[in-house]
Amino acid sequence: GIVLHGSQQNQIGGTGPNEGNLIASNEGNGITLEAFSDGNTIQGNAIGLGVQNVPLGNQGDGIRLDSSYQNLIGGDSPAAGNVIRSNNGYGVNLVYGSSEDTIRLNSISANTGGGIKLAEGANGGITPPEIFLTSPISGYSIAVGTVDVYADMGAQGLLYVGNGATKDGAWYLHDDDAQFGGYNFTATVTDAAGNP
Repeated sequence: GIVLHGSQQNQIGGTGPNEGNLIASNEGNGITLEAFSDGNTIQGNAIGLGVQNVPLGNQGDGIRLDSSYQNLIGGDSPAAGNVIRSNNGYGVNLVYGSSEDTIRLNSISANTGGGIKLAEGANGGITPPEIFLTSPISGYSIAVGTVDVYADMGAQGLLYVGNGATKDGAWYLHDDDAQFGGYNFTATVTDAAGNP
């Protein structure tokens, strides 16, 4: 895989044609950022998939951040998102105090460990949003933030549905669940510091 050790301000992949990487079949993680690898951007990659989207996986996590800060995984447009699928660990795993790492608009699914894992205290210990209704899709979260909603046949985030801002903790999307019949909904929230 790709390992950044104490390395800052790097770009892995990109949003343009042929800028993304295929990162799969590694004995460890697909991408590892460790030892204060800060301010890096990871976009447009297929992590755990091979040519023609063949699921090959990685033996560890898709992306693992260890003591690394202010990194961007995905972004605010679908083109920036990574496809993170079929890894034996988590899709994205933040451990040992990693914080202010933004994770948005990625397609995360079919990872053995789960979708996104935040160790205790990682990203400020932010609490995932709650979903109360599906028509319209709405719920409750932190007082001020942006909630991203995903649809998945399991409990990860295969398809991006949309986003809504919180107001005094409440949030909703204008979309309803009509086009996502049979899917489950999951959500993340990003605060002003970039913590999801």
